[in-house]
Amino acid sequence: MDAVKFVKACGEAFGVEMRAEDVADFQTLGDVVNYLDANAG
Repeated sequence: MDAVKFVKACGEAFGVEMRAEDVADFQTLGDVVNYLDANAG
């Protein structure tokens, strides 16, 4: 799975719409987790 599909799948799984502008800044898996934590339900 490539990074784009992974981030999209994470967003769908947690009900978070992930904007391309935000995703472009992700450097690590921790960035994804922090974003999901801050923006989930």
